[in-house]
Amino acid sequence: MVFIMTKLKDYPAVEIHTDSTYALHEGMQRVRYPLEDGIVSDALHYVRKMPAFRFTHVLREGNAPADWVAKNACSFDMIWERGMPLPKPLLKLLLADFVFKLS
Repeated sequence: MVFIMTKLKDYPAVEIHTDSTYALHEGMQRVRYPLEDGIVSDALHYVRKMPAFRFTHVLREGNAPADWVAKNACSFDMIWERGMPLPKPLLKLLLADFVFKLS
């Protein structure tokens, strides 16, 4: 949490994206009615102090790269660390996301 607060201190806003309507609702509730302790509580306490914050629902189908990362992050055989090249399937999804194709 200290890392986030020191690295992002110059940013006046935060936006949290999720494809889970439950997580979206729970996040908004926790900003309004915080829990007593824990890392999520600390993070949301920091969010409440910011001039602007927003929770946004993103359809899973609308963000294939994030969906791929989330699914593969749950796999114990995936190791991807800072400095490593992007995994080829993720790179393909990212490139497809940026390329406009006419139908």
